[in-house]
Amino acid sequence: MKTPDTYLRYRIPLTVLVMVVLLLAGARLRPVSPDPLIQSQAAWDQFWVQKTFPQGSYDLLLLGDSRLYRGVSPAIMARTLTDTRIHNLGYSSGGLSPTLYQWATRLLDTTRHPGIVLAISPWTLTETAARQEQLTRELSRPPADRFHRRYIAPWLTPWTPLTPREVYDHLAGTVVPPASLYYQTFFPDGWVASRLVPADTARALEPYRLEYQTDRISPRLVAALGEQVQAWTRQGIRVWAFRPPTTRSMQVLEDELAPYDEAAIRQLITTSGGRWISLDPTRYQSYDGSHLDSASAVVLSADLAAAIRSADAPLP
Repeated sequence: MKTPDTYLRYRIPLTVLVMVVLLLAGARLRPVSPDPLIQSQAAWDQFWVQKTFPQGSYDLLLLGDSRLYRGVSPAIMARTLTDTRIHNLGYSSGGLSPTLYQWATRLLDTTRHPGIVLAISPWTLTETAARQEQLTRELSRPPADRFHRRYIAPWLTPWTPLTPREVYDHLAGTVVPPASLYYQTFFPDGWVASRLVPADTARALEPYRLEYQTDRISPRLVAALGEQVQAWTRQGIRVWAFRPPTTRSMQVLEDELAPYDEAAIRQLITTSGGRWISLDPTRYQSYDGSHLDSASAVVLSADLAAAIRSADAPLP
């Protein structure tokens, strides 16, 4: 005769089994958004924690804004710069400012002939970009939140809550896909392989035109950039710099409105002890008028690595 304890002993594992089956069924049956940006939200959150708090130090760090983190792959660079630990520290709308300089210096391994690569787009030298809002937000994120975003949240994506409207649209077949699809693949070395379907090379022009009505390149930040390059070179840290390639239309707009004097920036870098890398913008394609598509990012990464290799003594 079975006792109540016997029933209890079987009921608990059966209950757990039923819950697991229901959870898996819910994940399997959950409607999938046609928008890749929504699908990749957890990976996006994880990416920024991995980028900001990498596990280890590096021989070569890349500093800049979104044109850098969407445009340069450390893994591709490492094919040429062998035995070199490379990390991309580009941030959305991020500037070349003390917050980024100091954090980069902490992540740099100064025992292995270290180096810094500066992606100097016009926006990185504006006062708004200098606030480094995204980097500051990540640095102030509580450890528990960082742990959740890095290790737990990506596993919970199948159970992300849906709004009643989303459920209705999926059941009724009235989901309207976005006019353009933004695809992103995230890498722990700080690169985001990106593409827009269909591509629109004029998409970013008007937003930048509006931004430069109130934000211009800051002479204070330009001077601070030169001083930082000097400080790094005195410490034995090699510095390279380049202007991230974009479309001809965007380059003309930024030269006029920022305004960006590339010759003057190049001279500042070289007289401060750094090296300037000149690139041919026609070798690369942009998907939105500002950022490079993933195929061009691979080409740019290889070009930068080759320039660094030829411009200086071999890295370790």
